[in-house]
Amino acid sequence: MERPWPNWVTTILSVAALIAGLAALDPLVRDELAAIADGQRPTGALATVGQRAEELALVTIQVVRDQTMSHAQLTIFVLAAAVLLVLMLRT
Repeated sequence: MERPWPNWVTTILSVAALIAGLAALDPLVRDELAAIADGQRPTGALATVGQRAEELALVTIQVVRDQTMSHAQLTIFVLAAAVLLVLMLRT
């Protein structure tokens, strides 16, 4: 069975969906994305893009950690559901 999209496309779309979901829930991520979109940060070289990605990743990790601590039971349920989904898709 051939997949319609390569794996890297699926990975990029998954990360984008995760960031969009976090932006919808948390103002820190939303503000960081808005700053990147508005160009309020210095623009220029590729290093700036890497710095923006690093800042966004750090904010995302912080928000995920905070959300996980405040919703521990839901996090366990989501992890179990993800494991079951992966197992179902493999067979």
